[in-house]
Amino acid sequence: MNRFWKISVVVVAFTALGAVLAYTALLSYKSTASIAFPLTLQESKVMSEVIGSPQNFDRYALSVEHDRKDGGTSDALVVRMDALRGTVVAGPSNWFEPVLRFSKADLKEFAGDALKLGEGSALIGYRITTKASTPDEAQKKTALLAAYVIDANLRELLIAKIKKTMADREAFIDSTAAEQGAQKYNVSMLEERLGQLKRISVKYPSVNKLEARQVISLGDGGERYMPLPSQMAAVETKVLDIKEKIARSTRGLMQSRAEGEMLEAQRKMTQASLSGRDLMVALLADVQTRLSKSVEGYDKQLFLDYLSQYTSIKVKYLETPRFVVAPEIPVKPFISPLKIIFSFAVLGLLVSLIYQFRAQLWLLVWSTWDEEELHSRGLSSANRTSSLGAAESIKQENGGRGEKYAT
Repeated sequence: MNRFWKISVVVVAFTALGAVLAYTALLSYKSTASIAFPLTLQESKVMSEVIGSPQNFDRYALSVEHDRKDGGTSDALVVRMDALRGTVVAGPSNWFEPVLRFSKADLKEFAGDALKLGEGSALIGYRITTKASTPDEAQKKTALLAAYVIDANLRELLIAKIKKTMADREAFIDSTAAEQGAQKYNVSMLEERLGQLKRISVKYPSVNKLEARQVISLGDGGERYMPLPSQMAAVETKVLDIKEKIARSTRGLMQSRAEGEMLEAQRKMTQASLSGRDLMVALLADVQTRLSKSVEGYDKQLFLDYLSQYTSIKVKYLETPRFVVAPEIPVKPFISPLKIIFSFAVLGLLVSLIYQFRAQLWLLVWSTWDEEELHSRGLSSANRTSSLGAAESIKQENGGRGEKYAT
């Protein structure tokens, strides 16, 4: 009876410990949210690196701190950001995962049709998951991480757009310069030909009539047999067309000059900005300022185009709700407290049984080890005896053969 009471006391103690831990340290609630981001596989790899970077999270947290100083953020939010840094540093696999457009089962079922239906995007978004000691805190942490993911995606999108536009602008300048060089050479050649045709017209007045035709070589192009006035008109028309193209490309170069100044200023903004929202606001303000100060029509057209692009990005990626599933408030703990209490009770029972019957268990282990040792020794002795017997029989047999040969 004494042993039974001892076991009961240990089980009750472990059960009580499990109950305390189940409703304190081990109590956690899991909140999940899904964000829509149609991305290609390459873009998703880049975004995973950006979102999982502690440096990017620290930059975003610093912007939250600045908002607090301006009176736009509470102290509790800043404290929550500090706590979430550990989650981000632990690795992206611990709190967010990409949601594929098609699962492995879908790819097997639809085969090649699945890729066509995907329209080039491999992902439809991200699933964000966090845990906390209370349902409300879990929901707030998930919402905060979701806001960080949306902001990081916006910032990366704007930086990539500015870099690509700058590269495209450099390529446009180079290609336009080469094209204008060829066009100016063609104009000079056409003007020289036009001068020669005019000299022919003066030298031979009879060919100035529309019904007159040149007789040169039937092997040349047909336009050489047009009337001389028509040839001169065609050359002049071609010169005008080329000069018009040069004027249009020159206008584009003049636009590109203003665009280059703007992009260089915006590139510096990307380095100074702390969040995607701040960068978006700064870019829109910069374009609006340049638009108000612009004089030339082509500059106004350029800045209006950029204002339209940035406004579209703001509406699509910042103002429009990105949630497929909003951060939810969990209604039950991630691990049931009853399971934790039961596990501790079973653990207490095992510990108490092992302690109470430790002597018997120790004897059982030693007796088993002794039996195995004796058994192994017995096998070794038997093997040794059989080996000696075989050697003796071989020796006797060889001795008998020797006697036979001697006889």
